[in-house]
Amino acid sequence: MLAGRLGTQRNWDEYLWDVIRRPVRFDELMASEFSTPDRHFFVDLSASGSFANFLKHGYAPALRGAPAINQFGNNSGTVRSLRDELLRLPGA
Repeated sequence: MLAGRLGTQRNWDEYLWDVIRRPVRFDELMASEFSTPDRHFFVDLSASGSFANFLKHGYAPALRGAPAINQFGNNSGTVRSLRDELLRLPGA
């Protein structure tokens, strides 16, 4: 979809290069878009759970999240843990 908006292969290549080489400003994103972290809980749907791990070790307890699947195959246990965490949220 983005390639269609950019129009040419050259623009697409430049865009991808910019995405790769520029810094990821995650702190700024979280501060601007999630300024009230107690109102948010992130569910990591990736196969590795790296986003949930990133939140846990870099932003806890302010930002909360949990993986939905487990790369080691214990998906039912991971889903149960996710459910339990969601049930502990205020208003659940």
